[in-house]
Amino acid sequence: MPPHEERPLRDQLVEARAGIVAQLRELESPHYFVAGNNHEIIATLRAELNEIDQLLSGDGDGETNGLY
Repeated sequence: MPPHEERPLRDQLVEARAGIVAQLRELESPHYFVAGNNHEIIATLRAELNEIDQLLSGDGDGETNGLY
């Protein structure tokens, strides 16, 4: 794919999802510590993950939101 062409939205969402999952694994690891409260960060990442999953699977209306 030429550099000026954007990757399909589905590919971008899958890549973003993988990054969020990696962040969650790190934050939820018993060996990871951040000064402050990780719960708010984890909740935000989980909400983003849910949004991406909804986009990837469709929203239940039988449509795939143009991602396939």
